[in-house]
Amino acid sequence: MVASRDMRPRKMNSSEFCRSNVFIARSPRLGRRVELVSSQYEAWLFIEFDPQLELFCERPPMEIDLLPLEGKVQPLDYWVVTKAGEQYGVLIYHEKSMSARGRNLDLIERSIDRANIRCQLWRADDIRKRVVHLRNLKQLLPLVLMPAAHSERIAERLLSYLKWAAAASSTATREVSIRH
Repeated sequence: MVASRDMRPRKMNSSEFCRSNVFIARSPRLGRRVELVSSQYEAWLFIEFDPQLELFCERPPMEIDLLPLEGKVQPLDYWVVTKAGEQYGVLIYHEKSMSARGRNLDLIERSIDRANIRCQLWRADDIRKRVVHLRNLKQLLPLVLMPAAHSERIAERLLSYLKWAAAASSTATREVSIRH
């Protein structure tokens, strides 16, 4: 499948919506709202800030046939396109919930190998272990979402303060520093 900016996510069914944490965010890369389920949020942060990626689609209308489970499928969590033009799916593996539904890691890996699409398997536990990286991405997100005009005003004020602080550091009194 070839992705484009027109690719839209599949609709979230009511059971998926009710049994999961749903996060609604604005994607600076796509310029639109994204609806993310459970650990799709953490994966989205890595995807959103990856400089090698051109675009993506959360919950793409694509799935992998689970072999040998006749008629059973596993929907993809993301479809991504790199700046080099490569495309692949991302499936987030939740050990506890997927194993409880009879979708163990071996079954998922074999099904991906037999699928006619490129797909990466990301383990939810591995994503969550990257605590510092995730925290940093969460803290950067509001700055990336800030309108350019607002960013410019903040940059000007910050630069003004830094110039003042540099000039004042040698001669400023405590009283002058407090007034600023």
